[in-house]
Amino acid sequence: MRSSLSAAGRRAGVLAAAALVCLTTAACDPAGLQLGATAPSGAPDASSQAGTASSAPLADAAPSSTVPAPVPTPPAEVPAEATVQPPVEAPVETPAAEATEPTEPTEAAEAPVDDAVTDEADDVVAEDVPAAPQAAAAAGTGRSGAAPTAGRSSGAPASAAAAATAAGGSTGGSGGSYTDQPRQSFRAGNGQTGNYLVYAGGIDPARAVGLVVYVDGTGEYGVDNPDSSYALGGPSGLVATSRARNMVTLAVESPNQSCECWHTGDTAAYADFLAELVERQLAAYPVTEVWLAGFSSGAQEITRFLVPRHPELMRLGGGWVVFGGGGPPADGGAAVTAARMAGVRGHWFTGTADTAVPLTASWGAQAGERFYADRGVVTSHEWPAGVGHGLDGRLGRTVGQLVDGS
Repeated sequence: MRSSLSAAGRRAGVLAAAALVCLTTAACDPAGLQLGATAPSGAPDASSQAGTASSAPLADAAPSSTVPAPVPTPPAEVPAEATVQPPVEAPVETPAAEATEPTEPTEAAEAPVDDAVTDEADDVVAEDVPAAPQAAAAAGTGRSGAAPTAGRSSGAPASAAAAATAAGGSTGGSGGSYTDQPRQSFRAGNGQTGNYLVYAGGIDPARAVGLVVYVDGTGEYGVDNPDSSYALGGPSGLVATSRARNMVTLAVESPNQSCECWHTGDTAAYADFLAELVERQLAAYPVTEVWLAGFSSGAQEITRFLVPRHPELMRLGGGWVVFGGGGPPADGGAAVTAARMAGVRGHWFTGTADTAVPLTASWGAQAGERFYADRGVVTSHEWPAGVGHGLDGRLGRTVGQLVDGS
């Protein structure tokens, strides 16, 4: 994990060298001494990445019987890459303006299939992948040991929760109901509207309270069927495992109900909608850490759109766990800095047989992990051999492991 100090040191050295050349040779003017933000070595330029939903669902692998706990290790160098062509589709120039045909969720033994998410405009990068789940992370700061960061991205609305967080380790929120609440609608300041569920029953406000936010894949089967053990329900589902750790669960439906997905349409507006809804929960409960969890389209929402646009959501530490996706920021990620990511964890789970959001795609999980590791996030991953594109009951167990290990 690179620190902001080491990055600053390197930049200072480059500036000093450039200044010396200019003074001795007059080879450049003052403008030549400006250094802009650059992407990490080997990281793709995500500004032109695109993600679309295919109308042809893919078959998932059988549910995994165990989910190995991630083992933090230092980030490994990326092996040499060979370029292969992505699925043949018409090129898409502007991801935010993409349109897709509505699709129906598919259910099969409580293992529904999220629609394929493909990138028509970019090559898919093929890399050697481990034969077993591995981790690529340095040990991070403990759950209560991370100092909160208070920076907000431009355009983000101010809130009492943000001010309270900047002054301490909790949002200081109050007034929220400690009950499981029925599905309700939220209209954001930008006019975007979506439904959500809150599970706060059994939470002890006298203890540290966490918040887990879940965004689903295309079709949103897990949120539409919250009692199913596929994602939210059951003794090992996200609601139960979060409650056991005194964490409120917020499950959110996308404002884009034409596809019930997050990665197409007005992605910036959807990210703003979600950030505003999260801030509403931070103002209602005394939250001390925030965890984001997403599958497929929801995974892309977290790492490609939400965090890059609203890194202030990570001011308490916490982090995210993304399945079947989680690529680098679609806007280049200029707002994602080491200062804002201090104490944040990120975990990626994508199988080597995932053809919906391929592990090695330039907009897939490996590229996403590389980007965030270079910005100070303590990253880890699981690349299970032979596993395809499916959540299959892994959500609650995996999130619980990451929270416990943070």
